[in-house]
Amino acid sequence: MGNVSILDRNAEQVRDVLRGLLEQVEAGDICGAVIVTEHQEFFDLQMPGTFSSDPESIASVIGRLYMAANIFCSLPDSEDES
Repeated sequence: MGNVSILDRNAEQVRDVLRGLLEQVEAGDICGAVIVTEHQEFFDLQMPGTFSSDPESIASVIGRLYMAANIFCSLPDSEDES
């Protein structure tokens, strides 16, 4: 067999992040996650685990989700590009 190369560098970056998170979960360093996924037809949000009731922690998560929402909303719609 020949060499296998990854053509989608974005997919490889996602794999790297997920592998790193899995290692942290298995080590007991992570107790919860907020995962926003982009599928071909829709976006999804999953929040498995236990989260702190510390207001600063909650504000940090909400702030990051707000920034992500702004980024997603500013992306051009693929239908508008035609």
